[in-house]
Amino acid sequence: MFDGLLQSSEITLTDCCSLRRNEKLLIICDPPSMEIGTAIYMAAQNRCQETVLVMLTPENRQGRAEFPESVIELIRRFDVVVIPLSTRASHVQTRQVATESRVRIASFPEITTEIFSRTMNADWRKIGVNTRKVAGRLSTAKSVRVVNGYGTDFTFQTDDSAILTDDGRLSLEGGFNVLPAGQVCLTPKEGTLEGVVAIDGYFSFDRRRPQPPLILEIQQGIICSIGNHPLTSELEKYFSKYKETARTVCSLGLGLLDSAKVSGNLSEDKVAFGAIHLTFGKELPHITSGILPMEGISSGCTVSVDGKLLLHDGTFVQ
Repeated sequence: MFDGLLQSSEITLTDCCSLRRNEKLLIICDPPSMEIGTAIYMAAQNRCQETVLVMLTPENRQGRAEFPESVIELIRRFDVVVIPLSTRASHVQTRQVATESRVRIASFPEITTEIFSRTMNADWRKIGVNTRKVAGRLSTAKSVRVVNGYGTDFTFQTDDSAILTDDGRLSLEGGFNVLPAGQVCLTPKEGTLEGVVAIDGYFSFDRRRPQPPLILEIQQGIICSIGNHPLTSELEKYFSKYKETARTVCSLGLGLLDSAKVSGNLSEDKVAFGAIHLTFGKELPHITSGILPMEGISSGCTVSVDGKLLLHDGTFVQ
């Protein structure tokens, strides 16, 4: 297991973080992710000027998503910071620090040794090529169709909004990324998403995989009905409270990382090859519980662009 961690750590530092010999590296972990932190520390030897490993205890975090000010000040002193944690962290806070201090930060929220070893052992140059290829196809698309074996079957149109690529690589000062990466993100044209979504991967409403898959019917970009499911009653109460804004599709991501699989962990599920990551909740207020906006994963999808296959059965269709 440790050999796999070490290999993935080397790939993380060289291919994703572009760590240079004249730079200083900070690694921040917690007790459950200590093995990952140690592997990254060992992989950094003779690769950079200085390496520091810091372990946060529960007392340091005090149940908060934000880091204490002492940790923020420490981050500002380094060129590259890698943060494998077993819990969630505030990406708003760390993005701001990266921008202000021109630090490159790679965050691994809710990471496990198994997921880190498997997902980071990837060809990140190839992933960069694939994300740009998919983004190019989607940027000129008039219509997109998504289907899978669990019942997902929906279409949507794209518009002039930006299509974002996330290929997992950090090279510029002030860069920030959540790893593992490998996806293309866009906002469907308002009111055009129509059909059925089967949520069979991570679902943020109860922070796990629905059993069986949860069926959502969508019309004009808004959830109009929920299939019979153990979560149906709770979801109806939730939607009743937040009205139409909670039912509205606000973004869509397409996973392209072939070393990832749908495991019930959001960080991995959303980038698994062929996974569709949907976010619901347009202009919802900030809720500290993290439930809003609502996120769900539909896995193993076949994607067609303007009637031509783009992804099918885990592969690109040329």
